[in-house]
Amino acid sequence: MWWEYITYPQITKMYIWYYDAALRFVDWEVSGIEVFSVEELEGELQNNPDKFTKDLHFMFDRYKYILKKVTDI
Repeated sequence: MWWEYITYPQITKMYIWYYDAALRFVDWEVSGIEVFSVEELEGELQNNPDKFTKDLHFMFDRYKYILKKVTDI
């Protein structure tokens, strides 16, 4: 059937939060972390698309209109 040829992103879970303090990670938990504002992330997704998963592209395009700074709410 035609739907067998459609590829969907493999989305598992995505968490978005506001945290007003320093982020600290245990060395063995992560190999690296990057933090972006919504505007910075949009630019990174456009300028370096291969740096991010298809899931992130999909979710960002779908929900970027509701992502706001806490001070803007």
